[in-house]
Amino acid sequence: MKYSLIGTLLLSAATIMANPAHLKAQSGNLGSTCGAPSSSQTFLYIPNVEETASQTPAQQSSCQPFTLQVNAIPETCVGRGNGEVIVSISGPLTNYLIKIVGPVTIQRGIDPGPRFLLQPFPAGTYTIFITDSTGCTTEFPGAVVIGSPDPINIGAIPQSTTCRDSANGKLTVTITGGTKPYRSVTLSNSMTNRTIASPGSSVQFTNLLAGFYTLTVIDANGCRQTQNVTVPVPAPINVTFTTELNCPAGRGSITITAISGGTATYQAPYQVSIDGKDPVRNFTEKPLVFADLEEGAHTINVTDANGCITIIPLSIGNCPPRGYLARIELGQTIALAKQMSEAKKA
Repeated sequence: MKYSLIGTLLLSAATIMANPAHLKAQSGNLGSTCGAPSSSQTFLYIPNVEETASQTPAQQSSCQPFTLQVNAIPETCVGRGNGEVIVSISGPLTNYLIKIVGPVTIQRGIDPGPRFLLQPFPAGTYTIFITDSTGCTTEFPGAVVIGSPDPINIGAIPQSTTCRDSANGKLTVTITGGTKPYRSVTLSNSMTNRTIASPGSSVQFTNLLAGFYTLTVIDANGCRQTQNVTVPVPAPINVTFTTELNCPAGRGSITITAISGGTATYQAPYQVSIDGKDPVRNFTEKPLVFADLEEGAHTINVTDANGCITIIPLSIGNCPPRGYLARIELGQTIALAKQMSEAKKA
């Protein structure tokens, strides 16, 4: 037998052969192909009885020429499995059976002339078997390729908030793949839900609190892709310090030995004060000592290069009550250190 291929093919012509099931597999003569690769193909099958000498005359004469047109329509989304195959057949017989075998198998009878829609097909390569009403079966390996769009890819570059409670974080989003134009991109978490319609390939979300978010992109076909992203936050400002109290003077000091977290540089060091009052000193000398402080409660106020303020409460302690003089008459009873004692005449 021999057959020709007419039109544009997805496959190399050398990979396609006709193989009637009840005849020996024979090499065929392939027509030329032209044009850019396409999912539309036309196959012309012409049996060659001279090449089937081992078959009976009835077998040799049963296979009739026919033309098969195939158009493969790709999935709308990756993995959706909704590809389609449109086929039409023309030949001298009244009906044919088409079987398409690949990741899934679909079989049905078709009549000459009309175009038949067969669905659904996941992406992949399929072989077509055509059986005519005489029982002659012709195989076209790899005749159908169901494509799939590129997956949607989301790129996200977050920018930290300047302070831990600031709502000035940013998120730059780039989108590739899928089917353009994109319908929307949404940024959401338990506290926010923002959607940008018709986003193009790059968008930016601003005025964000630090935390976890989910990005959702929907393309022109309704395909959806999600990605989790985190808007970072500066590390908390931590202060290492010691206190000292001088009694009975009731004056003390706070010595700061280390500060970490937040944002600070040599040109913009941490600024430190006690109780938010002057003097405000740069944490460039270590240790940093604040002396001659009143006993009791105080705060260490630290401001970093971004203007973020951390307030740390502390106490340098209190001196015990000072002694006092009292006139004690003979026979009088007084309280000393919350315990009662009696002074009696000797």
